[in-house]
Amino acid sequence: MTSFSEYQIEIAEIGMFSLVEYNNEEDAEIIHPWVNMEYAKFWMLNNSTLEKVKSEYKTIMAPIGTKVYLGYLDNSPMFLTEIYDPACEEIAEHYLSKPGDFGMHILVAPAKKYIPKFTQCVFKVLLSFLFQYRGAKRVIVEPDVANFKIHKLNEQAGFKVFKDSVKLSNKLVRIEICEVDDFHQSKLME
Repeated sequence: MTSFSEYQIEIAEIGMFSLVEYNNEEDAEIIHPWVNMEYAKFWMLNNSTLEKVKSEYKTIMAPIGTKVYLGYLDNSPMFLTEIYDPACEEIAEHYLSKPGDFGMHILVAPAKKYIPKFTQCVFKVLLSFLFQYRGAKRVIVEPDVANFKIHKLNEQAGFKVFKDSVKLSNKLVRIEICEVDDFHQSKLME
């Protein structure tokens, strides 16, 4: 990890987590195999080339209010997150956007070794970052309705279902919202 960390937090018995702003030219090679994994099918980049990944992330990062980060654990890249302003996205047509809303997407790298509750730790890191560091009032997510694993993780993190099924232009999603108090009272914070 050679770039400046925007945010760091240590989680006992796991290690030091850092968020570093994504550099498309340097980091696309890191995430290219991740987005091509079978479990990453909801990212809709399966069977994509490196150039396709770079092109897609150039588009993703274009809107003002969107930031992409690589998440590190003890200096090893372990996850990717996209933080965005949901008021500027298609999802805004399906819920009432408020100041302080942030949207979030997460992709965890394939495990090189088993780390108990690692994905829950990633959620804790990202929600702490958004609520404490970025001043979020609410975090809005719109996972694919068929992504049952993420629904369970969202629930553990304090997200509540706002709409069970919403048709976006490219997928059928479920809208879930987490407010700061919901996060602090969630299973992740026990």
